[in-house]
Amino acid sequence: MKQVKPFKKILNKKAFTLIELVAIVLIIGILSAIGLPQYQRALEKSRSSEAIVMIGNIVTAQEMQLLQNGSFTPNFSDLMLDMPLETTSQAAYGQDGQTSQGASQFFEYDISGCEYGECTISAFRKKDDGQYLYEIRLTGMDTTGNKGQRSCHSSDNFGRKICSLLCGADSLSADGSCSID
Repeated sequence: MKQVKPFKKILNKKAFTLIELVAIVLIIGILSAIGLPQYQRALEKSRSSEAIVMIGNIVTAQEMQLLQNGSFTPNFSDLMLDMPLETTSQAAYGQDGQTSQGASQFFEYDISGCEYGECTISAFRKKDDGQYLYEIRLTGMDTTGNKGQRSCHSSDNFGRKICSLLCGADSLSADGSCSID
């Protein structure tokens, strides 16, 4: 006759209980809910350094243009940039003159007002729907040697967090802008 195993021996198998598995999934969910926003902010801050470096390169190229030709240029194609930046369009902006636009992997760049001797260089970080998260802008660069002032501008909460990371938490104004040192 077949022998029946005692009930205790069947229950002594090594395995996780359902409650233990639920607790592990809950802990992982809590950790990811805390860590993901921090990761996204750190990632976006590192991406913003691309714009800051590129604006610096555009300034250097504009200074070279000024030394060679006696004026700034409103066109990316006229600048001696060693970085890949495709010129996407050129349009007239009424009294502000021409603007040249270019794009990199994460930002769209814009040069305007240069033919009047004072350039504005902007880097726009846009979402997939075309709205912008934030803008890093250099204003006041002129032919007298003024290097201009960098600033960060945003219209939504995520962009404001990035601007506050770039400028410092105390320097963000109510409209979502600040000055980058």
